[in-house]
Amino acid sequence: SSEHTALYKSIICNGESCIDLTGGFGVDSFFISKSFKNTIHCEKDLELQFIAQHNFECLQAKVESHFTDGIEYLKHTSQSFDLIYIDPSRRNENNTKVVRIEEYTPNIILHLNLLLKKGKQILIKTSPLLDIKKVLTQIKKIKEVHILSINNECKEVLYIINNEIGEVEIFCLDLVKKHNLCFRLKDEEKKCKISNPMKFLYEPNKAILKAGGYNTTANYFELHKLNKNSHLYTSDKLITNFP
Repeated sequence: SSEHTALYKSIICNGESCIDLTGGFGVDSFFISKSFKNTIHCEKDLELQFIAQHNFECLQAKVESHFTDGIEYLKHTSQSFDLIYIDPSRRNENNTKVVRIEEYTPNIILHLNLLLKKGKQILIKTSPLLDIKKVLTQIKKIKEVHILSINNECKEVLYIINNEIGEVEIFCLDLVKKHNLCFRLKDEEKKCKISNPMKFLYEPNKAILKAGGYNTTANYFELHKLNKNSHLYTSDKLITNFP
């Protein structure tokens, strides 16, 4: 994780206790721990865990590091957590890249009941390559989706899961340019106007395009699409805060 994306995770989550099941070098664990009284870092690679623990000690971080498989730790602890954070590996046992969430390690879908039993809230980090709408059908109880970009380069997608019932909110953010848009899936059902080119041409940033907020963008900023299948917009007005 970059410092920008790791810091963002610490802003959207807080509480008493947190566990990072796939800790790695501990960048996310370190930043998330700033919003929790107690944080546990799990890493099953001995060298990575040793380095992370050394860094936590040097930084005087409130993080307790364990050389263990995070899922196994969760199975055998009696403790429950305000937040379970998981950044699953995008490689299989043959070190080959995988692109479907059911191929990630650990398998979120397979262990979802355990995660919901042990955590009030689950935060999952995935690659931007995943189809967001497909993930929403595969994993139930997703409350929020956060698409994070840095200087208009999509870096990661976060999914927040809990037991609350409600509509999914999608947040499109550029953490450097500070261009944000939030919408719900039902907002995208509202059609937008079509027009020939006017005085100004608008192209949304990568986070919005990844989220699929096409009609939402047009309606929110009172723009016209050039074509229903195009993601270019037009207007006679200059919108200085357009993302």
